[in-house]
Order: sequence, then structure tokens, then C-alpha cells
Amino acid sequence: MNLADSAPVTSNLLGSEADSQRTLYPYVTGTSVVGIKYKDGILLAADMGGSYGSTLRYKTVERLKPVGKHSIIGASGEISDFQEIMRYLDELILFDNMWDDGNSLGPKEVHNYLTRVMYNRRNKFNPLWNSLVLGGIKNGQKYLGTLSVPRYLDHPRAAPRNTRRPASKERHPRSHRCSSIFPGESTF
Repeated sequence: MNLADSAPVTSNLLGSEADSQRTLYPYVTGTSVVGIKYKDGILLAADMGGSYGSTLRYKTVERLKPVGKHSIIGASGEISDFQEIMRYLDELILFDNMWDDGNSLGPKEVHNYLTRVMYNRRNKFNPLWNSLVLGGIKNGQKYLGTLSVPRYLDHPRAAPRNTRRPASKERHPRSHRCSSIFPGESTF
């Protein structure tokens, strides 16, 4: 029996040290992304903070990424879900480049693809917890679109179809108009 036989066996299936460090802080979120379409192009801006709860944990998280030749995407929400979205997009762009036909995906096509991806994940009850802003220019056409987890996932009155009752002001006192801080205005 030699020394190699008596050493403990470590499996790569359990993950490396880098993998275990990623799971120490599983809930890292980013806040705001702004997209503006103007006369000469598209502008996207985002901060670089990654928050763990209410604490700013990471100060250099990039939440704006290029997608192909014509698009850029920005994300708020769960950073790990944004990384997964970027893996999907990298695979899509690689597949598109393999055709080598001179065409490349524009922002409308990428937006359409992401709409389907987020819908698919939502139907599997494993949604991607991100709000995305996608912008770009292809053939002189400016495009700016958004994607997000639907509002009904965190709506206070969400219920299965068979238990939902019609809303009335008597049952739901919060369903009336709220007053605004500005005189003469009201908000919902």
C-alpha cells in the first residue's frame, strides 16, 4: 500500500474552492438601470454596486454588457440570474456566428429571445429575478426594450384562480386612490 492509496479522495463533482466561495453570498442584487433613446442613439447607465441585503457588498459589479455587435443589456435584480442570462446570450451569439452568413442578431431579435427565455423559466416556477433593459442600433433603427418578472408574482392580491374574489373597496381599503404630495395631483 502506498501513500497515494491512503490519501482522501476528493471528487470534482463536489465543486472546487471557487465554487464554494460563490455560494457564501447567494443573494446579491443590483439596483437601477436607466435606458434613454435620443436623437443620435441609445444611452444605458447603471451603478456598479452589488448589495447583499441592505449592505453594499461589492463595489465593482458590471451590470451593462454588450450582446453581439448591435446590442447592449443592463440588469437590475439578482446578479447570479443575470450571469445565467449572459450565458444564454453568449450561446445564442456563438450559434448565430457559426452560420457565417453575414447577418447578425439585432436588438429586436435579442429582446424576442429573452422574452421567450424568461417566459419559459417563469412557467417552470423558477423565474429569473431580473428587470432588464436592452438597447441597440441596427441598420440605423434605434431600439430600446425592457423585460421584467411580472408584477403578479409579488402582488398582494395574487391567488389561484378558484380562490380569487372580485375586489371591492369594502374588502380592500387600499384599492382607493392615494393622495399625492403635490396639490391637485393624485396617484394610484
